[in-house]
Amino acid sequence: MKKILLILTIFIFACSSDDSNENDQLFLNKYNGVVWEDIESDPSSDYKYGHIFYSSPPSVKTYDQFIGEIYCDHSIFGEPDQFWGISTTIVSQSEDVLTLEITEDLDEGIETYILTATVGNNGETLIIERSNEPDGDEYYEKINTNPCE
Repeated sequence: MKKILLILTIFIFACSSDDSNENDQLFLNKYNGVVWEDIESDPSSDYKYGHIFYSSPPSVKTYDQFIGEIYCDHSIFGEPDQFWGISTTIVSQSEDVLTLEITEDLDEGIETYILTATVGNNGETLIIERSNEPDGDEYYEKINTNPCE
């Protein structure tokens, strides 16, 4: 009887610890609230642009900053953004990669594409690739301030 209880205890402990470690390492949990700012902008310009991902609710906040004015747009994944005509759905996420399907209602019609966000350099850099812009990768670096707060 003691052997059965011991085996059961080990099994329960092993299963519960595996689940929590796995969830903590998904992209949105790992990079919750991290701010990445575009590094390709002209440093002498007053324009800045960036992204902040959140785990709850799963979403992204995109900001534009120009001459001290800040505009922040918060898009919740899975909910259509009526103002911009954009719908974003999570396709997959791993520790350092988030893949999204984005559908935009443009003047020319509906366009759907895949966006892949990949974090590198120990969480210091972010590269965004869009399937509809094969040569237009965007590069960002982690900053310590959140312009939307």
